[in-house]
Amino acid sequence: MAIDPDTGLVTFTPTAAGAFEVTIEARNDFGADTQTWTLTVGEAPAITSTPPTSATVGVAYEYAAEATGTAPITWQLLAAPSGMAIDPDTGLVTFTPTAAGSFEVTIEARNDFGADTQTWTLLVTQPGPVITSTPPTEAFVGEEYTYQAEATGADPIVWTLLDGPEGMTIDANTGLVTFLPVQAGTFPVSIQAENPFDSDRQDYDLVVTVFQARIVINEIMYNPDAVADEAGEYIELFNPTTRAIDLNGWEISDNGIDVHVIDDPLPVLIPPLGFLVLGRNGDVNLNGGVEVDYVYDNFILANGPDEIFLKNPNNDLIDEVHYLSDDTWPQARPGFAIELLSPTLDNDLGASWRESEVVYGAGDHGTPGRINDVTP
Repeated sequence: MAIDPDTGLVTFTPTAAGAFEVTIEARNDFGADTQTWTLTVGEAPAITSTPPTSATVGVAYEYAAEATGTAPITWQLLAAPSGMAIDPDTGLVTFTPTAAGSFEVTIEARNDFGADTQTWTLLVTQPGPVITSTPPTEAFVGEEYTYQAEATGADPIVWTLLDGPEGMTIDANTGLVTFLPVQAGTFPVSIQAENPFDSDRQDYDLVVTVFQARIVINEIMYNPDAVADEAGEYIELFNPTTRAIDLNGWEISDNGIDVHVIDDPLPVLIPPLGFLVLGRNGDVNLNGGVEVDYVYDNFILANGPDEIFLKNPNNDLIDEVHYLSDDTWPQARPGFAIELLSPTLDNDLGASWRESEVVYGAGDHGTPGRINDVTP
């Protein structure tokens, strides 16, 4: 800082902000006078941040503008698309575009010492695809595999199969993946969704196995008491797998002449981890109150030692029970079904079975079509 001794002109070019005390004196031959004041040196705003120049329709856009300078600094929009806003205290620019296009944006930072502006062009485009669906990763030989892929993003979306086993296809318009496996194995699969703005890819491994249908003989009512045997006998089956199994074509038989092949115009489905009841009579008013899923004939459960063989349509023996074959078997009282303690046990061993204690229907004991009440 300097002062002209003849004119009193004070001159100063500040190099730093701050508050400075200044005192000047005027003197002649007859005396002197002084003047003191505080000089506040401030810094005008200078915007230092760089704005993002691209945005996507429907996706929130933010720009936290920053500036040097003496506080407080006030922010405002000088030019902007409709819907854009700026926080006057923080400089945060927010915007959710509703249409594609090119928009000029100008912001200003101002304080008591000056102002600075920043201008940029914001390019808003339609969103690229994002695959949102989850593919099934298991398939079985000889059974059609389908996967309906889905994606968000602007239309049109075109689907492409980038990698997959021989014979797999994807519908370019709908994203439906189809495949009929002919052999077991693990196959890498890659699909792509693409629109004019971007693309997205999904990779997964498809494990193809040969399905092994397993069914467990889980409960046997061989000697009902509330009704006659020919009305109240039933066999409950359990499906320990995670897939429904159609029992059409399956066979129940014994060591004698009893044999019945399940045959129905509709699928005889036993649900995954579920039950199905085979009975000699399907009328709940006549069979003691059993909800029978399928009625069989030409098969009788003896009240003494007997066998139940369960075979699939390929004549493979899937399960067998020789009940009352020795003294380890529970000697069930009339009207009491025998139940397997757990579907994981060997059901051809008498120690794996107990009498049921749950009353159903007309007064007999059992849990046909439900979880067994006995536990190990």
